Amino acid sequence: MLRVAGLFDGTMRELVEMYYLFDHGLILDDAKLRTRLGHVRKTPFADGVRRTIDWMMSEKSAAAG
Repeated sequence: MLRVAGLFDGTMRELVEMYYLFDHGLILDDAKLRTRLGHVRKTPFADGVRRTIDWMMSEKSAAAG
């Protein structure tokens, strides 16, 4: 069904290509990166989400006025 929708909508066409991420899942591993860079401080997920939303809200406010 997504393939048919992709004939008319570019977003649906891209979704077909990326569907495997939803179907099978994905595990991200930064072991190789840590080997090359050493210790890298990571922002905790909840903090990153909160800071991103705060930034988006401030950009929206700046654009509005």
